[in-house]
Formats: sequence, C-alpha cells, structure tokens
Amino acid sequence: MDYRIGSILVQPEQPDFISVLAEAYRARVRPLCLCKGEPGLPMYIACINGHYYLKRMPNTGQEHAVHCVSWEMPEELSGRAELGSGIRVDGDAVLLKLAFPLAKQGNRPAPEAKDAASNEKLSVNNGGKRLSLQGLLHMLWDDAALNKWNASDSWRSWESIYTALNIAIDGKVVKHNPLSKYVYLPEPWQQDKAEEQAARRRKKFAELTAEQGKGHPLMLLIGEWKKLEDAALGGSRAIIKHVPGFAFQVNDQLRKRIEKYYAQELALVKATEDQKTHLVVAATFSVTAAGTAEFEELTLMPVTPQWIPFDNIYELDLLRHLTEQKRSFLRPLRYNRVKEGIYMPTAILTDTGEPTALFVVPPERELDKYEHGTLELDLKKWFWDTRASELLPVIPAKAA
Repeated sequence: MDYRIGSILVQPEQPDFISVLAEAYRARVRPLCLCKGEPGLPMYIACINGHYYLKRMPNTGQEHAVHCVSWEMPEELSGRAELGSGIRVDGDAVLLKLAFPLAKQGNRPAPEAKDAASNEKLSVNNGGKRLSLQGLLHMLWDDAALNKWNASDSWRSWESIYTALNIAIDGKVVKHNPLSKYVYLPEPWQQDKAEEQAARRRKKFAELTAEQGKGHPLMLLIGEWKKLEDAALGGSRAIIKHVPGFAFQVNDQLRKRIEKYYAQELALVKATEDQKTHLVVAATFSVTAAGTAEFEELTLMPVTPQWIPFDNIYELDLLRHLTEQKRSFLRPLRYNRVKEGIYMPTAILTDTGEPTALFVVPPERELDKYEHGTLELDLKKWFWDTRASELLPVIPAKAA
C-alpha cells in the first residue's frame, strides 16, 4: 500500500517508515492514502507512548478501496449504524456515550440483570443510542481492525492485540475525558519485567482510588479470561491472563449472572480449547484503598486463534477455513444488538472483486428466514444451511 507524505511516496514495509511518520508528525503533515490513486484520502498520525501509527480519519473507512487495510464496511452491515449519536466524530476525536456507569455511589451493587424471558444479557442492553459494554468492546475491536483478516496476515498474539487496542482507544473521549484514563489493558507478560509491569498496574489503580470522592470511579478492563474460581476464604475470583499473582473479586450476584447469561460462551471456548480459541472479557471494576479490585459488570466474547469473534461452532469452522485458505475477509460485529431478530453475515469476503456476504444458518434456524430476514444488502450472498449439510459448501472464489 502506497502513501504520500508531503512530496514523497512511502510504504509500511520500508525500513525508515516509522522515522518518516515521526518527522511528519512533528511537522504536522497529513499523510494521504493512495489506495484509489491520486489525489489520495487524508489520514493522520497518532503518537502513543512514544510510538507512531498511521490511522484513517474517523468515518472515512468506506471511502477507501475494498482491498485497502483502511477499508471499512458500510455501517448498515453491523450494529454500528443503530447507535447514532452514541458515537460522534469531532475533528480527530470520537465522542462516546455509554449505557453503563464509570462510577458508583457508595457500596451500591451493580444493577440487576433483566429477567431471562427478555433474552437479553445485562451487558448487551440496547441503552438507546448509548454504547453497551458489549457495544464498546465491539467498537474497539472494529476500530482496531481485529475483526479483519487479510491473506498476508500472520499469527496474532496478545502483544499485537494490546498494541492494536491501544491505537483504537487513542482519540476516544468519554465525558470530556480520554477513554484511556479508564481502560486497563494488561501488558503482555514478560518474566524479566514482571515487577515493572506489576508496579505500573498498581500505579494505574492508585490513580483511580485517589479520585474517590462522593462516588467510586470505575475502571474498564479488556483482557483474556482464564477462569472463574472459588476463593480460599469464600466468594469467587476471576483470573485474567497476563496478570499473574492478582485476581479480580466477583460477588455472588455477578457470578450467578455470569453462569446464567454466559454459559454458552464459556462452554464454546472450553469445547474448542484444543483449537487455541480465546475468551475476551470487558469488565468494569472498582478498586479499594487496599489495592484490591472487584468486578461490577462484564461481557464475554469468544474469539478464534486469530482473535476474530465467533458465536458458535459452525462460525468457528467457517472462519478457520477462511484463514487456512488465506482468504481476506471482515467479520461484522453486533455492537448493541442481541442475537435474535436481524440475521447478520458471519463474514464478508473482500477478495472476490465485489464483497460477498457469508451467512451461517445454525441448525435451530430455517434457511428461508435467513434468506428473507437478512439485512437489505447490495452484496452477493452465500449461505451454509448447517441443518441440511454438515460440510461447508464451496466458498466463492477469489477474483482473478
């Protein structure tokens, strides 16, 4: 991919690309993406923790070519379109409205989950035009391009997820504060730097407790779930990968909600652990003066070995096949939508000339409902009716 920065053409693969970005950042030169040729589409450079990154301008993803890494599918193909003012662009900043609190009063517990008959999880509640906890996680995954896979991509680790999420978080604002103020992303654990990492975590938590006044501010964890276990002295605790020697307390009420509303997600990852799937958690938590932390609310998201979200075994099979065949695709995300109602594509192929939407019809559904109940898409469509066949139908071929 070529970019124009000032009078020169650059590519991310060239050895001096980062130094070129650094110089352009200091000179306040706006790069141009040449995926559609001249005159180019404006980009911008972000500096995060001393590192320089090239980012697309907010709300410009659909203007890029389908093959471009900055291309973004139309919002109508995901749950993002329904959020309206919940995600608002103001210059280079993205202003967010959240449907969940980042503070609590006194020792008041988290709000009760909706009745099971509503078939909604607390963390997925619509919240009107505000982002639910699941919605925020999906937005960050989307903006970090972690739901996208290109034929040239290689294996992803938590280190690459950590970097991509930090880039996505940059420029997001909640109630006039940067979102980064609230977010705790566990650093990729390194044994020789374990003490330094633990010290930075304690410092981040201490900064939060120092702000406690009328209410208790909350933080937002995004990490990889390891397990939920009984604590030695009673109660429960959640263990998060890359945070050794530290556990997040889970009260009895929240544990019951986790086991009730996230049984499918927990079972999915347990059943596919030999395939190296992961379980991502986004959770709000409070920190006491003693430095302990307790979850208030959370959402769980199963992801493939490449960290691409999936909802069931059949979707996992399709996504695994696409990655093994070195296909380029994008996984639409629901944001605030629940699974019932509108049927969304499992993936959108971006290497077929014109994008192709791939639908997986699970055994408990009927094909005709998918064919007539899907979003009005101006795209080619492909269906796998898992009730009729356990084998994947032929995937549309790459464009010549």
